[in-house]
Amino acid sequence: MNPEKVKTKLQEAFGDRRYKVQSSNSGLKVETGSRTLYRLWGEMVPWGKNNAPVGLILTILPTAGGAEVKASAYDRFGWRLTDKTFFGADETFTSKIDQLIQLARSASETPD
Repeated sequence: MNPEKVKTKLQEAFGDRRYKVQSSNSGLKVETGSRTLYRLWGEMVPWGKNNAPVGLILTILPTAGGAEVKASAYDRFGWRLTDKTFFGADETFTSKIDQLIQLARSASETPD
């Protein structure tokens, strides 16, 4: 697939799931979750975990065979009082980022 088609497929995949998607010349920035809801509810309840604030920057590079997608993931939690996360947070952020990467992989590998 050419880079523009890959970009379109990624936009559709993330847009269908109501992620916040910002487009740029080099790719996409995808964000999900809520700092406020995650700080309020944290790991105690499902709607806290489901709102883990993470992001993914997808850079789409042209190649001889089509396109290559590079992903850079991060948490959007913001400042912390200590350098430690609370119980279960590492696993929740990792799981949410893995979901985003898997969605990007499946959307960009889908044939035309």
